[in-house]
Amino acid sequence: MGQKKIKYWYKEIPQELKSVLGSSKFKISLSKLEKKEHRDADRILTLAAKEIFVNINLFDRQKAKEFLKVNLFNTLLKNKGINKMNLEDFKSKKETQQEQEIQEKDIITLEKVFEKGIKNANFKSSNKLQMLEKKGIDISQKPKKDSTVRQYEATLNHLKKFFGENKNIKEISREDARDFQIYLFEKGLDPVGINKYINQIKKLFTILVKDRILQFNDFDIEKLEEDNDKKDMFTNEDIKLILSKLDGEFKTIFEFGIYTGMRISEILDIKIKHIEEDILLIPWSKTGKKRETVIHKNINLDYGKITELKINGGEYLNQYLFFYDTLKNRVDIAEEINDVIKEILKGKINFEEKDEEEIKEELRQIKRKSFHSTRSSFRTFLENTETKDSFINDLMGHSQRGMGNIKYVKNRDINIKREIINSVHYSIEK
Repeated sequence: MGQKKIKYWYKEIPQELKSVLGSSKFKISLSKLEKKEHRDADRILTLAAKEIFVNINLFDRQKAKEFLKVNLFNTLLKNKGINKMNLEDFKSKKETQQEQEIQEKDIITLEKVFEKGIKNANFKSSNKLQMLEKKGIDISQKPKKDSTVRQYEATLNHLKKFFGENKNIKEISREDARDFQIYLFEKGLDPVGINKYINQIKKLFTILVKDRILQFNDFDIEKLEEDNDKKDMFTNEDIKLILSKLDGEFKTIFEFGIYTGMRISEILDIKIKHIEEDILLIPWSKTGKKRETVIHKNINLDYGKITELKINGGEYLNQYLFFYDTLKNRVDIAEEINDVIKEILKGKINFEEKDEEEIKEELRQIKRKSFHSTRSSFRTFLENTETKDSFINDLMGHSQRGMGNIKYVKNRDINIKREIINSVHYSIEK
């Protein structure tokens, strides 16, 4: 009597899934089935194999084999009233719980995205301050919180108000991004501010796309049109009014801004040791490079006192020129002078003779003006003269254009700078 021949069902496993399942093919014995059941078994097992391939993350070699057998024996038991098991039935409660935990862990919320952005911004800021400190620059009065971090926090605050807490970024669509843009506009934010918020989110989402966490950047949407006129610079009338109303150190600080084009942070960082007659060394600026400028003839400084302090040396060399005796953070001083300037400019508005729309327009223009507008006025004046761009950029602390300016010109003639600076006027001199 010959040995009974055992028949098997075979299925080749796709090349890319062989390593996951640890095998090159499936092999299931059909020995317990009658010959007439083989055709049904082939159909059932083929469908079950396809389900494994589609949901490959749920299987290893052993689980796949068990799943095939379960589906096969459903065929044998169907006449006994036992329903066919589906994929969810096949998973144990433990496996279902583990899968849910993995899914929750993989959820990336807006808070997580911005937390990482803030962490990177703080790292860059810390590294930058360390480099400055190594160069001997006093960083004690630098802002406690980086401006990028403050922007991140403000952006996240708006996002949470719109989307709610712990919003999954994968659930945000391009339509949601546009609705968020409209939400900011309806809250009264100006287009420039809205574009800054959207651009910051867009940058963070671009990183997620590069890291293959997201497939598309749905915040890559069209910007709002901005009012690009030059109403943010101070007019001669503005300058005359502000200088007539300011006094003390605030007035001198404003004179530095309007006559030298220096940033408020650079002015507040001036120390006694940085002044040599009318020449001023700016040891650090936004671009990270030092430069020399000239103190305009209209800026009233007590050079005798400065010279005396320099002769005495010691602690006086590191004494700030402005507000050295205050414990205020210098960021607070900058905000205070901005508030004072805006209140002075509001004094120009005749609220009794102008209608509501005219008043709104003037207030809108004043809102766009700040201490930083002194740089616009300064540069605009120089652009209307024959001053070379390379000198203008040097005085402004802007990056130079052209290989020759960048690589070969290291120090521009201080006498030419003196002539340029002292030529600046706004038809307001006594």
